[in-house]
Amino acid sequence: MNDLMDTMKVPTNTNIEKVEIRFKDILDKVVQTLEGELILAEASVTFDFNSAALVKYPKHIWKVFFKTC
Repeated sequence: MNDLMDTMKVPTNTNIEKVEIRFKDILDKVVQTLEGELILAEASVTFDFNSAALVKYPKHIWKVFFKTC
């Protein structure tokens, strides 16, 4: 919950370094951490980031975003 709250504060903090992020890399890491739960739920994750593979943004925000959605 604290990560989510920190994410919501980011737009007011302009001093955060932005890095080039590959959506697939971030999502792959999140899916790996949820692998056991996905197996138990017999669920799968599909995605297509071909039209927007890269973005410049604070990296920690995307990790929190994918985990909370």
